[in-house]
Parts: sequence; structure tokens; C-alpha cells
Amino acid sequence: MVQGIKTGMKTIKVGVAGLGFIGPAHIEALRRLPCIEVVAISETSEELAKSKAEQLGVPEFCDNFNDLLRKDIDCVHICTPNFLHYEMAKSALLGRGTVKTG
Repeated sequence: MVQGIKTGMKTIKVGVAGLGFIGPAHIEALRRLPCIEVVAISETSEELAKSKAEQLGVPEFCDNFNDLLRKDIDCVHICTPNFLHYEMAKSALLGRGTVKTG
């Protein structure tokens, strides 16, 4: 179990899907919380995912939302266009259980 630096609480590992406008804003906000670690992102292509991961300092990336769900994460933030949220949230809830849409 990873421990939060200041609180002793378990660190919550987060994945973020969609790195257009709102995804990076979610990452910036999440990084201000002491027990949150953004560990993976997904985008529409591997090249774009890799570029965004390097730009944002996120260690893991993928080009498929279902691959993101298979990562070692506790929660996923869905920051894609709204019309994509339902299917993505459904997949995440069935496979993971914790979802945040933006």
C-alpha cells in the first residue's frame, strides 16, 4: 500500500481519459491533493498519448480506454467529450467501480 506523504492515508491512483482541454485541468487539480497520484492517461492515439504523458509528467499512457482500466488505478476521470461519457462510464463501473466525469 502506498501511503500519502502528509496524512498517512492510502494514496489514490488515478487514470485520466481525454487530454484535450479539461483533462489537463483535472490533472492540475488532482496534483494539489496530498493523497492523489495521477499514474496513467489515455488518448485517441499512442503518439498523442505519449506526447501528453511526457508533457504532463504522467508515467503511463495508452491509446485505448479499456487498456487504461486495466492499469493499476483506483479511480478514472473521464474527460472526453460528453457524448462519449455513457459508454466509458458504464465500462469503468462494470470493471472498476469508481468514475468521475468532467
